[in-house]
Amino acid sequence: MKYKYKISQMYNNGKTFCIVESTELNGCVAQGDTVEEALKEFEQNELEWLESAKEHNIPIPERKV
Repeated sequence: MKYKYKISQMYNNGKTFCIVESTELNGCVAQGDTVEEALKEFEQNELEWLESAKEHNIPIPERKV
């Protein structure tokens, strides 16, 4: 991953799942049954978010160190 993110757990109808949300790319999120699954999906979603932003001239924030 290139940008910072946060991980949280959600509970719904007796099921627990993990959410990964970018703190820098508005709307870039992923979910999975495990943290590892959610991070793997998030990595792909982040790449797609960046590609889409370029295509639609959406400003891409500079990476924070």
